[in-house]
Amino acid sequence: MRQIIQLINDNYSFGEITNFKKIKGGITNNSYSFYDSNKQKYFVKEYLRYPKSKILLSYKIKDSVAKKISSYGIIKTMRGQKLLSVKGRNIEVSKFIDDSKTINDLTKLTNKHIRETAKNLALFHKESKSLKSRMVFVEQFSFKKEKKIFLKVRDLIKKKKKPNGFDKRCLKLVNIKLNKMKKYKCLFDSINRKKLSVQINHGDFIPTNCFFDKKGVFKHLIDFEHALLTYRLYDITKTTLFMSRKEQHEIANSGVYDFKRIKIFLEEYNKYNKLTKEEIELFPKMAFCLSIRSFVIVSGFYLFKNKKVQKLLPKKDLEYYYSWWENNYSKCEDFLSKAFNL
Repeated sequence: MRQIIQLINDNYSFGEITNFKKIKGGITNNSYSFYDSNKQKYFVKEYLRYPKSKILLSYKIKDSVAKKISSYGIIKTMRGQKLLSVKGRNIEVSKFIDDSKTINDLTKLTNKHIRETAKNLALFHKESKSLKSRMVFVEQFSFKKEKKIFLKVRDLIKKKKKPNGFDKRCLKLVNIKLNKMKKYKCLFDSINRKKLSVQINHGDFIPTNCFFDKKGVFKHLIDFEHALLTYRLYDITKTTLFMSRKEQHEIANSGVYDFKRIKIFLEEYNKYNKLTKEEIELFPKMAFCLSIRSFVIVSGFYLFKNKKVQKLLPKKDLEYYYSWWENNYSKCEDFLSKAFNL
């Protein structure tokens, strides 16, 4: 932490830095906060998993949607740089533009939060649609990348002489995922993708990256470094899943969902950015596919060596969490078909 403080002192003109402390960050970054001599609060993000080129691209995307989607204000170094890249570290300093907060407890999400998020995701997509980029297209109805990760993690666990309880539950999770990939590969290979809109996605438009005021009004968005070129349906589905989950846990794209909240989200999105018939029809299958592919636990702990990820594994039976969409995607298809008069 002293090294971070020294780098900030050497490259920024904040004057006296006080109350510098580490705050909760994700698997892909370290986060800190501090105050300057005028008692203005700032936030520091140290990127751990992203190359400089990816971070600079995220700034371009952030700036391209700024007219419609507010975001945090990045502080430039004394040399006029948004990103401080020095001694193998990529560091960003920012101050937030209001006193709004993210929502970490999903049980506290209201229908107001859902509608506000849907509206602003729709506006984000409108603005980012025309953005040109050399980003490589990422196919979402495929298991190639995730399968390699699961197989690697399975080998790491099997090599352990004395696997603990967490190891055994992770191995069970990996086997569940691999079996589902094999069982349902043909289902996703047969999907007609030609009519799906392809554009820049935010990639992580979820409640922990969205800031709301006390009345539930959406104020601004963070974490653009997850942006990717793929089907617009990916952002829509991933965000909807987070906003409609019934239970509080940290595992992406898994659990039990509320169809009525899914309907609220999609209807609100549709007011500001029209959904196609194909997107509505394929939403349940995209949700099912994402539930199979999600690998935050196994990659976070076994590949990134992030020990806090151990706490994220659901306490309930794993089959319960990771089989819900398998049993319900056809029910969701029927529900949305009636809701949108398809």
